[in-house]
This record gives sequence, C-alpha cells and structure tokens, in this order.
Amino acid sequence: RRVLRATFLKMDVSHAGVIHFSQLDQLLQESCRMSAVDREAIWKTMEMLDVDNDRELHYSDFLAAMVAHRLEQSDGEIAREAFRHFDVEGLGYLTEDGLRRALGDQVSQSDLQCTFRLLDVNRDGKIYLREFLEHL
Repeated sequence: RRVLRATFLKMDVSHAGVIHFSQLDQLLQESCRMSAVDREAIWKTMEMLDVDNDRELHYSDFLAAMVAHRLEQSDGEIAREAFRHFDVEGLGYLTEDGLRRALGDQVSQSDLQCTFRLLDVNRDGKIYLREFLEHL
C-alpha cells in the first residue's frame, strides 16, 4: 500500500489530493512514453471508475484501478478480504465511522462521505458485502 500511495503522490503534481484526467494523460504520454492506444484504454477504465464524473482521479479511484485486474483474477476474494479489513468493528457490515478508522488520513472526509453515500444503496447507514461487491 505504501508503494501505491507514493506513486499516487508522485503523480499528483498539483498536491491537491487528486489527479486531473488531463494531467494523467500528459504524465502517461511524457513520463511513461505510452502510446495513444494504451492511453485510450486507460482513459476508458478511468471513466468507468470516475463514479462522480468529475474528471478527477481520487486516491480511492486510483486504488481501485490498481487492483481491478486482481479482483477479476481471484473471483472477488480480494474484495471480500478488503471488506473484512474495512469492517473494523467486526459487525458484518461497514459503517462510515469504521471506514474512517480503517482508512485514517488516506482519504479525505468529503471523499469518504461521498463514497459511503454512493455504496449505501438503501440508506440505512450500513454497507453490506453485497452492496460493496455490486459497486466493484
């Protein structure tokens, strides 16, 4: 996790906690020497992960992109493991407070609240494994 965080921070040239899609495209082209075809594939993936359609890559979006291929390969076991990790209270569901404790300062308060509201489909203040997996 430390390596992923360091990579994100290196790419966040504005130090705003987000990577704007335009910055990402420039970085991929200039620093990584990535072809237009490969950049287009990354753009399509990022657009799917950009759930709030703000054209910004937040740290949580970045983590999702980095582990997406592993989720497909392991048939969701990694997602279940992540769910168990985030369930710091051992309740069988996630709470906003529990997520805040699990993530610490890795995610801003506003991003955490936005993501929690997005995943809490039935608005009961709890995210169950089913809701968590459906979002992924």
